[in-house]
Amino acid sequence: MKRQAIRYAIIRFQPHIDTQEFANVGVVLVAPNFFDFRIETKQLARITRFFGTIDPSLLKQALANCNAELVRLKSRVASEANSNAEHLFAALTKDREGVIRFSDVRTAMHDDPARKLDELFEHYIRRSSTARADNGGQRNDAA
Repeated sequence: MKRQAIRYAIIRFQPHIDTQEFANVGVVLVAPNFFDFRIETKQLARITRFFGTIDPSLLKQALANCNAELVRLKSRVASEANSNAEHLFAALTKDREGVIRFSDVRTAMHDDPARKLDELFEHYIRRSSTARADNGGQRNDAA
């Protein structure tokens, strides 16, 4: 496959806007004819420990809501003949209030967007220096 430009953002859980502390919880990536994401669904203890005072159900509900929105967007991109994935990605990642936020958008070159998404998830969310084959993160192939 030919190398192509990809754009991605790190999905962050930021329950206390005033302190600006956050935990990376996922990655969303867009490339020509590609829109996908990964969200942490299994290893939530490190996040709840980090914030200490938050109700774990707040984290789970925030991740579920984010997941539902990303599934909806992915389905929309897959169903449109002339996908407007870049526009949807830009709208999704623009700064707004809420406990789920996105990092600045980053760009890279890669020949396999799905593999790059896995690598980014392992690096930024699982904090692994090398990708593992079975990482347990939720990958949504709906659509």
